[in-house]
Amino acid sequence: MRTTRGDEYTKYDNDKYVEMILPTELASGFINNDWSFLDYFGDEWYTDCVNQLCQDLEHNGLYCVDVMNDDGFCKYHDMSDYGVLATNCSSFVFRK
Repeated sequence: MRTTRGDEYTKYDNDKYVEMILPTELASGFINNDWSFLDYFGDEWYTDCVNQLCQDLEHNGLYCVDVMNDDGFCKYHDMSDYGVLATNCSSFVFRK
């Protein structure tokens, strides 16, 4: 895992963790299991993209343990492969 912001990342700097850059709004879903923002967005296509990501994470045995406070605009991120365009993103930490 990259260590871009000092001590905040060092506790996850080993092979047990994987970092992904994902849209910040996913934080409430992964951390609090509150996916209500998907209903608020009302975008069926985006909901399908998020569901596919969650299935892929589950298939790979990854569980979100933290979201870093490093929100910023990202042209390319880990949901780009799912067709999600540029958006504000944060670093999500997943345990293997």
